[in-house]
Amino acid sequence: ISASTFSGTGTALDPYLLSNMYHIIEVKNAVNAAAGAGVAAASFKLTANIDMSTAGNWGGIGNSTTNTFKGIFDGNNYSINAIHAGSSATSTRYTYAYVGFFGYIDGATISNLALTNVDYYVSNTAGGSGSSPTIGGLVCATTGTGNVLINNCSVTGNIDALAINTATPGGNTWARAGGILCLPSCTTGSTVKVTIINSSVNATLTAKNDVPGAQGFANCAGILGDVSSKTGLTVEVINCKAAGTVSAISTNYNSYAAGIFASNDAALTVISVVNCMATNAVAATGSNNATVGGIVFKQINAGSQTQFCMALNSSLSATKTTAGAPVYARIGSRTAGVGTFGNNFAAAALLVQTTVAGVGPTAIPITSVDPTASNGADLGVADPTGEATSMLNTYVANNPILYNIPLKTWTNGGLAALNKITLNPVNYTLVNGVLNVKGIVGSKLLCIYSISGKICKQQIATDAYSTSLTKGIYILKVDGFAPTKIAVY
Repeated sequence: ISASTFSGTGTALDPYLLSNMYHIIEVKNAVNAAAGAGVAAASFKLTANIDMSTAGNWGGIGNSTTNTFKGIFDGNNYSINAIHAGSSATSTRYTYAYVGFFGYIDGATISNLALTNVDYYVSNTAGGSGSSPTIGGLVCATTGTGNVLINNCSVTGNIDALAINTATPGGNTWARAGGILCLPSCTTGSTVKVTIINSSVNATLTAKNDVPGAQGFANCAGILGDVSSKTGLTVEVINCKAAGTVSAISTNYNSYAAGIFASNDAALTVISVVNCMATNAVAATGSNNATVGGIVFKQINAGSQTQFCMALNSSLSATKTTAGAPVYARIGSRTAGVGTFGNNFAAAALLVQTTVAGVGPTAIPITSVDPTASNGADLGVADPTGEATSMLNTYVANNPILYNIPLKTWTNGGLAALNKITLNPVNYTLVNGVLNVKGIVGSKLLCIYSISGKICKQQIATDAYSTSLTKGIYILKVDGFAPTKIAVY
């Protein structure tokens, strides 16, 4: 990067400041070139909203497992608009295997960034293993040995992966798409954590595999499209929301679609999906298999968890183009007894429409009051008379706010406020894991919840309060103040 082009020196305390399209392009070119090895670990910060509509087809910042982005990228609550690659016609698609605003990242932190009106229409460049277009709205893939954090990011637009046969196929092929991240992975033998928190997607996501004569997989989900199966890899999706549409289509083999996370083989990877909400329409169509889940595809690792999630999908559908039933669930499926699966809720009226070749579409009503089941507990939309109110209120007590909206307790007469929240959020500072709460007038009950709902600290606080917290996501609640989410990294 030319020192004359940017303000800043690229350190964490003095990041390079980016204010226009040419700055973004120069960052990509530097990271993607061998000469960009040093700048790949630098810090960057946006100082304006940036339009990229005239930038041409975008492969991604970090174009290989060698040339990865390893730095800090702070969107500073600005947006980058109209990142694009190809167009919807097959003949004009961008032929590049791995696409995202960031291509490959390793040990990077990306925060406070909105990508608006992305348009990715990508197809493969060759048969066999090359027939695997992999697209992430924000990040395509993680690799290497460094922990990754994606915090407070959002994506809107179109994300479309199409695997087609351009040569004699060999082995398995994939078409994969994820709203925030498509394919987390790491170096074999390393211990890596990939965390996506406080992020959202409202996009049209499609993964279609048309490769004939091979095991062609289609994986698609609102937040996380697929996961490599790696011992030592942990992936967390926390406090995230997905809207729009998700469609996985495999002409000749298996399709997997879910509101938040989908993967066909992650037995070695620990995956946590906690406190997430899906309102998208989710559909899977496949010949050998079609699996759809409102939140997750399937939980198959003993250390994984799916907890405190809400499936409010506008629709769920699973279509199998050969004889036999597809697989469906309002929350998601799991290998029997594997991992932690519970405290999940779904819209009571949510149906799953299934279609089997020669049988026709069937709308299947699913009702359940068991939050540990794949269909979760019913979440009424108005007066929850007859619902399992004790379970719903347990959820609310453990998660008093969701996406900055105070949740309500359930009664047989309708909804009642959890607390009379009329004041501003409590005043606090958080430095190096030390939480200092100020401005408490009189004696107030102070509670700190973990993201899984456990009360970590509880006491009567007067005037000021200080405590140390380990790394994690917490909810701070002081009586009389609005609940506040805090994160310690």
